[in-house]
Amino acid sequence: MILGVTGTNASGKGVLCSILKELHGFTILSLADILREEASSRGIEPSTNNLIALGNEFREKYGAAVLAKLIKKRLPDGDVVIDSIRNPVEVEELRKIPGFFFIAIDAPQKLRYEREHSRGRVGNVKSFDDWLSIEKLEDEENPLHLQVHECMKLADYTIVNNGNKDQLILQTGKMLQAIKEKQ
Repeated sequence: MILGVTGTNASGKGVLCSILKELHGFTILSLADILREEASSRGIEPSTNNLIALGNEFREKYGAAVLAKLIKKRLPDGDVVIDSIRNPVEVEELRKIPGFFFIAIDAPQKLRYEREHSRGRVGNVKSFDDWLSIEKLEDEENPLHLQVHECMKLADYTIVNNGNKDQLILQTGKMLQAIKEKQ
């Protein structure tokens, strides 16, 4: 089984992937890891803004599906979850893999802001409104840039993560069961 994951900031993408790894034996791959490796090779700090810029550069230079094509070359045997899918063309490319299912995860904005704030991830953001303006960077009009909400519309299965980790574990189990029934 190959799962792809997209979602809004602090919606629980990383926790979902960890649950899939720890409880269900999935291997985790991430499109962002390709960008982190590129940042390292260039001596660039792998900050969110730098990774967004590198991703946009890659897609502008090599096409919108470039990160998906690169991650496909790294697929190991067994069940895999691919994180950090943020462009609809990446989804189209990954759908060429037999057994691929695409998952979106979301949570209410205030809850996501609180999660980021509790993890110290809001940086210099002084208010919820400031955070909302930064979040807009993940939904640009340019088809070669980030378009998280457009990706979410393509999901085969959507999780609303508005509870705790135990609730997400239960939702993950239900999702896997629903996918197995479709196979």
